[in-house]
Amino acid sequence: MSTASQTPSTGKAQPADRFHTRTVNGGIPQLIPTRDALAEINHAMMGGKRAVREMSEARGHARIVYKDRDRGTVELRPATTEDKAAAILGTGEKWIRHDFQPGQGAPYMTVRRESALNLIAEHLRTGAKVYRSTEGGVKIEPTTGNTSYWLQPFPTRA
Repeated sequence: MSTASQTPSTGKAQPADRFHTRTVNGGIPQLIPTRDALAEINHAMMGGKRAVREMSEARGHARIVYKDRDRGTVELRPATTEDKAAAILGTGEKWIRHDFQPGQGAPYMTVRRESALNLIAEHLRTGAKVYRSTEGGVKIEPTTGNTSYWLQPFPTRA
């Protein structure tokens, strides 16, 4: 089974890991599949243009101003590696980083959010597998080397 899908407009294969960020009224960016972003851009330009007040698009970046105030202004752009890392990491300012090496224990350290984001982004660029657990932790399995990482939220006192 292939992980790529065909883009309707070009017929070219589109990798399954491509994403765009979608921001509504300057709010929190949301990570969405590129296919959904392109579908929204296409709909605003063609079928849904009666609902659009203003529309601009260039190289995957789009700004759509809807007439309906509830839908507001939507901005779409290709997601960067940092956007993907932030979506994987979630919230939390402090994290516990465990470095697992074969034959050794699991040394750990407390890291700030920026360090955790940089670690994830660095490994995403090299093609590492990054998983988010249901408990809020993040597991990183690099493609080279034999050290894997586990990031877990720093416990907070209630």
